[in-house]
Amino acid sequence: MTFLPARPFPHPLLRRRAAQLALGLEPSPRRLPVARHPLPDGAAAADTGFDAAGQAIGRAYARHGLMPPADHLHAGHPVRRGWEAARVGAPTCSGPATRHVERWLGLRLTAWLRGLPFDELQVTPRLLARIDARRCPVTREPLTFGAAAPTDAVVALLHEPAGVVAGNLAVMSRRAAQALAASPAPAPAPAPADSLEPAAAQRLQALRSFVQAAPHAQAAAQPLAVLPPVRVRVLNPAQALQVLLTTFHSAGSYARRMTELGALVPGPAARRAYALFMSALLARRLEAGWAVGPEQVREVLEDAWLHEGVQQRWAALAQALGEAGCERLVHRALQHGLAAAPMRWLEPGRAVEGWGGYSAQS
Repeated sequence: MTFLPARPFPHPLLRRRAAQLALGLEPSPRRLPVARHPLPDGAAAADTGFDAAGQAIGRAYARHGLMPPADHLHAGHPVRRGWEAARVGAPTCSGPATRHVERWLGLRLTAWLRGLPFDELQVTPRLLARIDARRCPVTREPLTFGAAAPTDAVVALLHEPAGVVAGNLAVMSRRAAQALAASPAPAPAPAPADSLEPAAAQRLQALRSFVQAAPHAQAAAQPLAVLPPVRVRVLNPAQALQVLLTTFHSAGSYARRMTELGALVPGPAARRAYALFMSALLARRLEAGWAVGPEQVREVLEDAWLHEGVQQRWAALAQALGEAGCERLVHRALQHGLAAAPMRWLEPGRAVEGWGGYSAQS
């Protein structure tokens, strides 16, 4: 983990780039040559931590045969200095840079400009390839690449103060990322974000709530309007249980999983609430029939959470279990191998290790 401290942007172009990144835009690497300007003697010795981090980013661009964005190429700019130094006689990575490498470099610039943490160990081009998506989880529209369109795929920070860290990143459309940057903090009943339909705004609200710890009553009141994308961390036990139970309906062996987990639910009141909730969710799933594909099943299950009957029965189950009961049930389900989708348990401290701006009630 490397923490990059914030400092005022020394050049107007840097300030403009920061404003663009705040809207969910990505820097566009280019492969055009520029003239090199020698540095004055002793310049390297005077570098600050901020400048040194910028130079490291410039060197990374050079290693991958890419040119930094134009806003970072004025004379004396740290990124340009690092890029020029690394271009002279330095070996570069074999093969052309992929879009995942370009996104990784863009995220490093984002963290540097905004003074956010950047997890150098886990946030890699390989991770970005792992979380890549073909469809926006918020708008549900197919994603485009390099089309300069609102549907272009970008990597968004779900909770900006946490930084560019594993578990806090999701691929979505540029339109959704701009709404994320402009929307208020999560609440049980959000107002529609600008440029998004109400259902999409509800999904955006649910998505960003995964990575912000909240009191049990508030977390339980948030409908699971969207299932978490790959590698997004779910910090609230109530929401983790929502994900676990919802994915039961999208995989085989549903009856076995439901029965075995039901035996782990403590107390008759909670077991009854569990059976009623699972029946309500199954009824919504059955309405779609069995001939639909995996993406349609996912959408049906997400939409089921907006049904009043499902929410009422979930509220009864969440109240009967409480926060500790939800956490214990998820933990035991994973120990017994009952999860229908890939899930991994992390202790609360490890789940946010290295995250910036985090507090238990943020």
